[in-house]
Amino acid sequence: MDLSVVKNLEIHEQIRLQFRAECFNTLNHPQFGLPNTSIGASNAGVVSTQQNRPRDIQFALKLLF
Repeated sequence: MDLSVVKNLEIHEQIRLQFRAECFNTLNHPQFGLPNTSIGASNAGVVSTQQNRPRDIQFALKLLF
């Protein structure tokens, strides 16, 4: 689940400032990879990878004129 919040502020008649906050993988739910299938190995059946990225939050300011 991704989330985005945008706020536009008018500075002058033709100049606007846009504030933006974006959050990717908002709930931070992991999606695990496949287990190790090497039979006889000490880590057989162990899931050691994650398929998606962890939560990522970014902020931005944009000047529109």
